Amino acid sequence: MRSGGDGGRLDLDATGLPASGTLAVGAMNNMDVRDIAVWVAMGILAGWIASWFVGGAIGILGYLGAGLLGSVVGGYLARQFNIKLNIGSVFVEQMIMSIAGAVIVLLIARIIF
Repeated sequence: MRSGGDGGRLDLDATGLPASGTLAVGAMNNMDVRDIAVWVAMGILAGWIASWFVGGAIGILGYLGAGLLGSVVGGYLARQFNIKLNIGSVFVEQMIMSIAGAVIVLLIARIIF
């Protein structure tokens, strides 16, 4: 059964609760749990690799935070400065920008804290 309004669609089961494996929040309509898991895994990996460059172990939650924030920072800077890597693999390009953004996030965090 489908239900929803202007903001998006939400898969509902027979009881009227969200169907398992789906998430509908604003722009993340019908995002699968697998998509979120990949996003989190990429964030942890980007944060972990960035910590190699900056130094220091910050734990899995620190890696996740640095990686996810780094993805936003890296993507924003790439768009603002029209940076195109042209590697041929979208995944590799996104990981490089996420790692670069995570390095920036970690450097700023070191300056502040």
